[in-house]
Amino acid sequence: MGRARLYFQYFKAKFLKRRVTPPVDYEEIVSEFWRADFSSTEHARWHAEIGDGYETARGAHGLTLHLRRKFLYAWSANPVFRYKDCVLTARIRFLPSTHPPGEAHALPNSEQPEVSASLDSTSQSACPPEAVAVDPSAMGEAVPERAGTCAAGLLFRYLNESTFYALLVSDGGWLRLDAVVNNTPLPLLGWTDTGASDEVRVLSLIAVGTSFTLCVDDQWIAQIEDDTIQAAGKVCFAAQNWGVHAHRSFELSAFSLESQPFMVETACLRANEPARIPASAHLRLAESLYAMGRAACARAEMKKLKAKCTFGLREYLLAGDIACAQHLYDEAEEAFNAALVQDPHCMRALLALGGALYQQNAYEKLAHLLATHRFVAERDAFLSNLCGHLALAQNRHEDAAAAYQRAFRLDPHQGLFALHAAQELSLLGEKGQAIQAYLHAARLFLAQESYADLERVVLALRRLDPERTEVRSIAGKLYYATGRHRQAHTQFDALCRAGSADATVWYLYGLLLREAQGTHEHDAPAAAACEQRARDAFQRACALAPDCALYHFKYAESLFLSEKDCDESLARALALDPDNGWLHNLCAQKALREQNFDAAAQSLQRARALLPHELVVLENYIELQRQRGALACCVPLFEVETQRADAAVIAQRGQAFHLLANAFYADGCYEHAAPWYDKALREEPQNVQMLVHKAENSIKLHLLHEADALLVKALNIQPTAHVYTLIALVAAQLGDFPRAELTLQEACTLWPQCTEVRIELIHLYLTMQDRQQAATQWNILVQKEDSDRVRALHALIFEEKPPAPQE
Repeated sequence: MGRARLYFQYFKAKFLKRRVTPPVDYEEIVSEFWRADFSSTEHARWHAEIGDGYETARGAHGLTLHLRRKFLYAWSANPVFRYKDCVLTARIRFLPSTHPPGEAHALPNSEQPEVSASLDSTSQSACPPEAVAVDPSAMGEAVPERAGTCAAGLLFRYLNESTFYALLVSDGGWLRLDAVVNNTPLPLLGWTDTGASDEVRVLSLIAVGTSFTLCVDDQWIAQIEDDTIQAAGKVCFAAQNWGVHAHRSFELSAFSLESQPFMVETACLRANEPARIPASAHLRLAESLYAMGRAACARAEMKKLKAKCTFGLREYLLAGDIACAQHLYDEAEEAFNAALVQDPHCMRALLALGGALYQQNAYEKLAHLLATHRFVAERDAFLSNLCGHLALAQNRHEDAAAAYQRAFRLDPHQGLFALHAAQELSLLGEKGQAIQAYLHAARLFLAQESYADLERVVLALRRLDPERTEVRSIAGKLYYATGRHRQAHTQFDALCRAGSADATVWYLYGLLLREAQGTHEHDAPAAAACEQRARDAFQRACALAPDCALYHFKYAESLFLSEKDCDESLARALALDPDNGWLHNLCAQKALREQNFDAAAQSLQRARALLPHELVVLENYIELQRQRGALACCVPLFEVETQRADAAVIAQRGQAFHLLANAFYADGCYEHAAPWYDKALREEPQNVQMLVHKAENSIKLHLLHEADALLVKALNIQPTAHVYTLIALVAAQLGDFPRAELTLQEACTLWPQCTEVRIELIHLYLTMQDRQQAATQWNILVQKEDSDRVRALHALIFEEKPPAPQE
């Protein structure tokens, strides 16, 4: 009986195979209808998680995304399946902020000043792949003030953390759509007012191929065409917190997804039926598209609008603006004339019509328009400018000059009016008046940073009166602003030698001399001369403009860098601008040099409050703690995974990690410095300075092969004399003296004026007991530098008392 049972079990197992449930492929593209049940772990699909500045939590009411700081953009991905063509419907609730606007989150603190975390980084390495924190300012144009304080929505066709579509609706009821490729946003629909006002938004998206239909609260907003991302991807719940509230929370209280092709096509056709779309939606969409510079698409929406309703003043003005943007001036003229019929006193329509007539050279119509509205034209700057254009076209140069001058009198802040007047006055032979008009235009263009127009003015002024002091001054400022520092130096040098009374000229001249000082790295006397001349220039600027805090600050800074007394100038600058963070930072540096730690701490506290995102200020704070022996207490400021990270660290992670590593290195804590150098290089792997500093730290730890690899990488990116010297040092420590010798010889060839490299080569020859080669190099060195260290080398090489210094 037992044997029979065994046979039975054997044949049963052989012929009746068990049903094995195949594993679910979560990367599969599926056709399904799915509605999220957030009360069930199995049917919610989204998981709870905690990341850099954000947290998601699942509950009976939905999925809640908490953003813990300002300027944060984070999302949480649904890890189940991928979708391309689909209908997404999400009910999003904007939860009330628990912190008043501007209130920072209270954090535990030690003796250091308050740590702010008000900026997020564009770096994403600290986040899990399902949710990434980035800077929302990188996601397109500036947010309009009426849009609100935050936004939430969906990411779809999400391929990875740098490639996806983003659909967001703000708490003010504004909607936008972006395609993001390689972290570069491509706005498809700029912020568009939907008219929604409740704290709950029902956001709907219908994606069919390259077509995306957007709805809010069952109201059609837009249909957008785009083929940027055509692959299937995940779906994410996303949110942005802008700069008003320290905390914001968003609830995805309902979510459904339809990806069955027939149902998706049906939904798309139903949503885009012309009869279902209100005229106001076409108008709002046309305004948004026009603001984005997509005039052709905006014109198409205006045609749909015209088929549905009668145009009013607002519609005619928009239609005219769109036509002008497409250079369809006949159509624009018709629209603006219709607007004037609606409101004969509409100045905007009158001005736009005049501009359209001028653009199509319809001078007879323009003359009739200006004659009809002569009383208005004589009192409006733009119309007076058009009068000048009309007179110029009719070769009436005196009338043109008078009209342009009248336009400039009516609007003295418009440099183009002064430029037009100057050109006409120059043609009339009124040289003196023309120069004055050109100078007016130049001052305005310089203040407005309109350098292309300023270039034209400077050329005209240099033709009319090249030796005039103000002409040279403006030319020098133009050259400085546009990066032509050599030409600017020529102008400022001549002006300062002539005793210019323009404080700005002396200030900019001082900056250029400071810049020139850096080019004399291997010529100490020339560098010292530039430093002295720069200091004198800043002093002269202070004398000419004694109430300018900036000039006093730069003068104090130059004195400080020269290790001279800067108390008086620094006090004067602080009296003029007590809320300047850079002044308090300089006070802290001065106190640190004097070992006055209490004064340094007080100044740094003020500086960090005024400049919370400046890494230089944080660097001085770290140096203060290092000199106090409390460097370890600064480490929490660099822990970006926690909310205690400093705002400057969050904004510039790589550089911040680098400065902490340098602080540990300066303190002799090479083991503690190593991981921070590694973190810095993960953020900026091609940064030569970081590679070199990491290599120097590795040398201290006797990790010579690691140091050599880092230095070779730095050499391939940007060869410098210092890198060559370090490579030779590592080679010598490894016993590879031929390589060290060849490296230093090549460096001497590349930088013949760099005495440091030649001194290292002499030391290498002395180590190799090759006094003949050392003597040869010393004979070259002594022609480039006469100093105590050179004479000391002479004693080492020739084993005799060094020669006395030359008188």
